[in-house]
Amino acid sequence: MTTKTWIDGTGNWNTAADWNTGTVPGPGDDAVIPFGSVSLTTPVTVGSISLTTSSATLGIADPGGTDAVTGGFSNSGTVGVDFGTSSDTTLTIGGTLTNSGTGSFNIGYSQLTAASMVTAAGLSNAGTLNLTGSASAQATLNIAGPAPAILSGNVSLSNSALLEFGSGGITSIANGATLALSGFSGQPRVAIAGNTGANSALTQLSSNAGTFTLFDIAPLATDPGINFSNSGNVSVNSSALTFGGTLTNSGNFTVGNNGNLASTLSAAGFSNTGTFDVTSFPTVFGSPLPASATFGGSAPSTITGRVRLFGNATMQFTAGGTINSIANDATLEIDTWRGSQPSLTGLSGLTSNAGTLNLDARTFSGNGWYGGMNLTFNNPITNTGTINYGNITVNNGSDLVTMPGLNNTGNLIMIGGQTSGVTLNITGAAPATLTGDNYLQGNAVLQYGSGAITAIGSGAVLDLNGGRVGLNGQGGNSALTHLASNAGGLHIAISGGIITDTFFSNTNFVQVDQGVLALGGALGNSAIFQVRGGTVSAAGVNNTGTLTIGNFGPATLSAGYEYRQTAGSTTVNGGSLSAQEVTVTGGSLVFATPLTSAAGRARSH
Repeated sequence: MTTKTWIDGTGNWNTAADWNTGTVPGPGDDAVIPFGSVSLTTPVTVGSISLTTSSATLGIADPGGTDAVTGGFSNSGTVGVDFGTSSDTTLTIGGTLTNSGTGSFNIGYSQLTAASMVTAAGLSNAGTLNLTGSASAQATLNIAGPAPAILSGNVSLSNSALLEFGSGGITSIANGATLALSGFSGQPRVAIAGNTGANSALTQLSSNAGTFTLFDIAPLATDPGINFSNSGNVSVNSSALTFGGTLTNSGNFTVGNNGNLASTLSAAGFSNTGTFDVTSFPTVFGSPLPASATFGGSAPSTITGRVRLFGNATMQFTAGGTINSIANDATLEIDTWRGSQPSLTGLSGLTSNAGTLNLDARTFSGNGWYGGMNLTFNNPITNTGTINYGNITVNNGSDLVTMPGLNNTGNLIMIGGQTSGVTLNITGAAPATLTGDNYLQGNAVLQYGSGAITAIGSGAVLDLNGGRVGLNGQGGNSALTHLASNAGGLHIAISGGIITDTFFSNTNFVQVDQGVLALGGALGNSAIFQVRGGTVSAAGVNNTGTLTIGNFGPATLSAGYEYRQTAGSTTVNGGSLSAQEVTVTGGSLVFATPLTSAAGRARSH
C-alpha cells in the first residue's frame, strides 16, 4: 500500500505527473489531496481517499461508471459526485465516509437525468452533506450501518433524494446541526433499509437543538407517544408534520410562511416558552393557502413565550378551553392578511394582559397587507402590559376590535392606516379618570358605549396624534366633552378639535401642536402648558406655572375675559395671546418676538 499525494493545482486524476510518485493511485493505494482541484472522469479503484484541507476539491463525474474506494473516505474539502455537471455516477466506499467540519460532500444536482449513487459502510458527518435529485432521477447516499441517534453537521436533501441507513433511527438533531428536506420536485427521504418510500429514519425523532426544515414534502409522522422538544429552529412549510406526543417549544417554530401548499402541524399537546408562528400568505395567483396547528387537550389558560398567527392561519385545541391571560414578557400576535383573519381557540375569553398583545401590528416591513379584522373579546380586559393595535399599512379594510371594558394601566398604542382605520369599540362606559399610556395615531378611534373621561390621572398619558376618543354613534372627541383636569400628560396634534363644557385644570403637562382645544370654562395652569400650534380658547386663564405660545406653527391662545398670572412665566414665541384684560401680579410675561399690537387692558402689581 502506497500513499500518493496530489501536487498540482487543477488537473485530472489520471495525469500521473500530478502525483508525487509520478504514478496514478491504484488498488490499495491511499490517495491524499491536500489542495487543488481534481477531476475524476473514469472508473478507478483505490484503497482510500483523503482531502486533508478546506482548499482541496474533488469532482467525480463518471457517467455509467463505478469508482471504488475499498477503505475509508475522509473529506475536509469539497467533494462533488455528479455535482452540477453529469449523471449516472456510482461511488462505493468500503469503509466509513468521514466528512469533517470544513467538509462539503455533494451528490447530484437538480437537472439529473440518471441516478447518482454513493454507498458506504458508515457515516461520520460534522460538515455539510447535500443530496439533490431531479423530478426524474434520484440522488442516493446508502449507508450500510445504523443511523446516528444524534444527527450532527448539516444535511440537506432536495427533490428526489434518499439518505438510507441499514438500521436504527435519528432521535435528535444536535445544537448547530441542520436537517433540511425540500421536495419542490420529487420527494426527499431519510429512511431505513426496507422502508425507503417514507422518512422511516425519523419516526423516533424527539428533539431538535439545531435547525429542522420541511418544505413541500410528503406527510411525516413520528410514532405515537413520542414527545418532541425544540430548542432550536423548526420550519414546516407546504408540508404536514405530526408528532405522536406533546410539542414542547423553547426555540423558534414556524408553520407556513409563504408556501405553495397548505401547511399543517399536529401534536398530542402543546407547551411553549419560545416563539411559535402560524403564518399564511396569499399565493401569487390566488387566495392565501391555509396554515394550521392542531393540538390535543385544552388551550393554555396563559400565553407564554411568543405566539403569532398571520393571515389564513388557525391554531386549534381539540378539547376547547379558554385563554385567560398573557404572561409578563409573553406576546400574542393576531394579524390579518388582506382580509384573511386567523382563528385561535379560546381567544375570546381573554381577561388580562401583562405582556404584549399585537393586533394587526406591523412587526416587519411590507405595505398594504393588513386590514379587515373583526375580533370580539367576551370579557373586560385588564392591561398592565402593552396593546399594539394597527399600523400604517392597514389598507385592506378597516379593523374593529370589540370588548365590554378596558382597564388600562399599561400601554395602549393604536395606529390607523393610510386608507383604512382601526377602532377599539369598548361597549361599556368610559373611565372617569383615564389611566395608562394611550397613543392614537392617524385613523384610530378609541370608542366607548357611554360615559365620559373627566380627568387624566397622575402618570397617565393621552396622546392624540391624529386619532380621536369618542362615544358610539357620535363624532369627534365626544368622550372628552367633560374633561376637567390633567395630572398626567396630554398631547394634541389633530385635524379636528376637543370641545369641552367645563373648566380645565392642568397640574402636569399639556402640549398642543395642531387642532383646537376649546374649553367651556377657565383654564388653570400650575405646571407646563405649551401651545406650539393650533388654537386654545378658554373663558379665562389663571397661570401660575409655565405657559408657552408658538415655536411650532401658527398658535393662538384666546383667554376670554382675563388672562391672570400670579406666579410662573408666560412666553410668547410666536402666534397670539388675546384677552380683554391681562393681569400680571407675579412671575414674568415675555414676548420673544416684537409685540406689534395689543388690545384690551393690561394691569400689573
